[in-house]
Amino acid sequence: MNKENIYDAMGNIDGEYIEAAAETGAKKKKSRRFPWAAIAAAALVTVMTVGAAAAAGGRFTDIKNIFGTVTGTKFEDATDDLKLEIIGFKNGSPEIIAERTDPEKLPFSLPGNTLKLGEYQLTDSSGNVIAERKYNSDDAPEIRYNDDANGEFGDEAAEEYIGISGIDPDKLTKTGRKVIYLTAERNADGTYSGGAVEEREIYASADGKEYLFIENSSPLAPGEYEISVKSVIMLSKGDQDMEITGEWRLVFEIAG
Repeated sequence: MNKENIYDAMGNIDGEYIEAAAETGAKKKKSRRFPWAAIAAAALVTVMTVGAAAAAGGRFTDIKNIFGTVTGTKFEDATDDLKLEIIGFKNGSPEIIAERTDPEKLPFSLPGNTLKLGEYQLTDSSGNVIAERKYNSDDAPEIRYNDDANGEFGDEAAEEYIGISGIDPDKLTKTGRKVIYLTAERNADGTYSGGAVEEREIYASADGKEYLFIENSSPLAPGEYEISVKSVIMLSKGDQDMEITGEWRLVFEIAG
């Protein structure tokens, strides 16, 4: 496998990553951090070891600012590396599980990594966009791997805001921020009932607490809907969050 094929397989990973990985190995650090640049270089070594077939699926790419300086790394076109499935709705967000196509492939093989929902779009059977939302890593719901031994979703992002109907919004301050909530109850046959799209406005109290109030609520008519997930977020202890992009289509039905 020649040099040109290797770089094509890995999405043209910059040579500086290989040097960085070599320097990291030479220093023999015992840190548990997983710098994405070194991981990208390790992925290149994997391709060299197992051949061009390993290049199928996603690839590491640089994130650059307007001056061309590399500021981070993301993993693109990971549609074939992860299989996503919707199993319900919780706290206004889709509840999703993920299956790794190859559990040994970077970055999904990193110990202790966590996936969270990044961005999605909800459309009806005619392709009309009904709602969309983009999360940051702090308020994003967790996506559990289906081979997770614990079998439980993390609760750190379960209640991103406090919603209490007894609070008078006139005594609070508008933050100017709104969030989209999706709600539905899963039926025994796998369909859903009581689906709705809610627009909730965020108010803040003097002590810094945030409260959600429903501004608009639109019920979902019976029929088939699709949640198009455009990105997920990978969190790895000690390193910056990494965006993983793809195109995952999750279909669900609101019963009549």
